Amino acid sequence: MIQPPIIVIIPTRYHIGMLEDLIPSLSDATKIYIYDNGLLPWQREALETYSQLTIINAYNMTIYEMWNDGWSKAQGEFLNPHIAILNDDIYFKPFTLSHLSKALVDHPLVAAICPDYTVSLKDDTNEYLAQYTTSTFGHGGLAGFAFMLKGELDIPKIDETFQWWYGDDELVKNIMASGYKVAILRGLPIYHEQGSSSKMDSSIEQKISLDMYYFNKKYGENRQRW
Repeated sequence: MIQPPIIVIIPTRYHIGMLEDLIPSLSDATKIYIYDNGLLPWQREALETYSQLTIINAYNMTIYEMWNDGWSKAQGEFLNPHIAILNDDIYFKPFTLSHLSKALVDHPLVAAICPDYTVSLKDDTNEYLAQYTTSTFGHGGLAGFAFMLKGELDIPKIDETFQWWYGDDELVKNIMASGYKVAILRGLPIYHEQGSSSKMDSSIEQKISLDMYYFNKKYGENRQRW
């Protein structure tokens, strides 16, 4: 089977240093979309030195508007793409994208998969196993900060009423309601600087509270912060 194209979507605003560290590990990507959500001019100029990146102005977009826009672009430009949606405050080793993509190919029912955030980068064993999950990161499930989707599937995109949290929770619900599964590729390491953006934007806490209220109202649940 021909390996599907790997398209990367990265919304960015705060973590230009970590993003520049990550970029060399994306060499197996077919195309990389960087969503500039408010970079300073010198930060934008730093990214423009990387010829493999397409930078998209996204100053007034929310995180899920950026996710959905990149998701749609990938589907429109490529046949059956595997779409990696990544934070700008993560790091993983080269060919992580290829390992995730191969796992999607090997598991036809899996619509989304993420690396194993319980494994340290120095503990990589090169032995990987896809494990199903029905939850998101806060409950040991799919990592919203780094995951890969099968772009050929007709999965509903994220409700753009959400501003900061719970979009990944909705994604898992949408995938499972569509008859597919979500997985973690156990053994494949990733580093994430948890909560780094919320330290730099005082409005995020309010957005999280509003998102939690909206999610619970929409789905009839009573989810709380972890």
